[in-house]
Amino acid sequence: PTAELVLTPTQSGGTSRLGGLGGLASLAGINLPQDQKEMSFSLYQQGVHSRGLADALARHKPLMRVIFASEWNADAGRWQQPRGAMKSAINGLKNILGVPVYAWRAPDGARLQTYLKRTVEVTEDTKKPFVTLSYDHKDPEFAVYFLNTLNDELDNILRVIVLSSGKRRIPYLSEQ
Repeated sequence: PTAELVLTPTQSGGTSRLGGLGGLASLAGINLPQDQKEMSFSLYQQGVHSRGLADALARHKPLMRVIFASEWNADAGRWQQPRGAMKSAINGLKNILGVPVYAWRAPDGARLQTYLKRTVEVTEDTKKPFVTLSYDHKDPEFAVYFLNTLNDELDNILRVIVLSSGKRRIPYLSEQ
């Protein structure tokens, strides 16, 4: 089952709530459109697969335990490397083919970022200012929970960016 979250920008007084981030983004090397609505969506879309979002989501232990269920040992209350003949066979085949086999590490933001890139689809409507996030999971309730948590965390990250940008401008504006 696929869960979808459709988003549209909010406007207040004709400006985006992310207003003023164009200069900040260009300093960071992010190419953003000049229109405020388009800029909001561009920041949002780029943020969906970002390491910052993945790190924030990785702090949600119940979420991580579902996503990486095969590596969570509930009895021991800890992460553990998956075992099994299939895993050994896959690693053996990788060695023969010359594909690198990396040492296992517990799920973290870096691994979750890879998961986000692989499983969360971001689609922008070309005719209307909508962005749709799509996510497939065997448990539809978890899929909805996951997308809502992702949206909340990304919204928090973007708010912090806007607030910190505004706070840095206060001394300059005060001098002027």
